[in-house]
Amino acid sequence: KKLGFPEVECKTSTTPVWGAGPERFYTDLKAHLKRNYPLLSADLIEHLCRNYGQRAEALLKRALNYPQQMQSLWDQEPDIFAQIDYAVEVEMAMRLDDLLFRRTGLATLGPPPEALLNRVADRMAELLGWDSAQIQSEKDRVMDYYRSLDDTQDMSV
Repeated sequence: KKLGFPEVECKTSTTPVWGAGPERFYTDLKAHLKRNYPLLSADLIEHLCRNYGQRAEALLKRALNYPQQMQSLWDQEPDIFAQIDYAVEVEMAMRLDDLLFRRTGLATLGPPPEALLNRVADRMAELLGWDSAQIQSEKDRVMDYYRSLDDTQDMSV
């Protein structure tokens, strides 16, 4: 409105991620991944298809060379270590908050547990050459976001 353009209905909740294509393609992609990666859980395949579309297989191909990449980051979500490497090396994620809030859903429902925060930060540090001060700064930045939400809620009371 401020720019003088007509309002447009938001379509992000119904628009598939790049590479996901129409529902038929999405179903075909899931079937393809189940067929070619039979050891993967249905939850992980669904998660990767929903978040990466046709790029899911590229992520998996990179990860299969390193078994530790297929390890779960957290037992509450299907995210795997390979997503950290993919976000840094392919999507050029440079900050912990970017990875946790936008590249994965690991921090969208509340503060991540300390063990998860450390696991992700330590892996990013290996990939990006962070020292201990940078690791702490990145973790503080994530937690500062939640503290700012608490401050905002306190003001509304």
